Amino acid sequence: MLVGEYDLSLDEKGRLSVPAGLRHILHELYGPEDGGLLFITRYFENCLVVYPKPVWMDIQEQVNELPSDAKARSFTRSFYSSASMLCLDRQGRMLLPQKLRHCAGIGSEVHMVGVGRKLELWSPTRWEAYEANQPTDFESHEHIAALKL
Repeated sequence: MLVGEYDLSLDEKGRLSVPAGLRHILHELYGPEDGGLLFITRYFENCLVVYPKPVWMDIQEQVNELPSDAKARSFTRSFYSSASMLCLDRQGRMLLPQKLRHCAGIGSEVHMVGVGRKLELWSPTRWEAYEANQPTDFESHEHIAALKL
């Protein structure tokens, strides 16, 4: 599982270094080839989401099964048109497309969040605002309350 929070900096070329622990987990879960092949796209709450290739394939199947109504078509276009394939280089860096950085309000600093099977990339100021406005009363959500934590 991809977990934790990381405050990172982009280099002058727009590359982000994935923390060594996360690279190890990616390789352990998905192998050296698929663990280094990632897909990035826009996500909810104005952040970016990074999926390892095997997870992206699962997500792609779900998106392709959406109905063909106007909202689903619009979402599908947005999801796929903003997507890019990323390959980790030998130093474990990925090049974040400028257009996606702009959409997420990411400058030279990035807040990375491990969320199970994916990584979210946030502008640090957007992350702080998001966290400040989130409820902490999870017990009232029926699906969360049913978890055996």
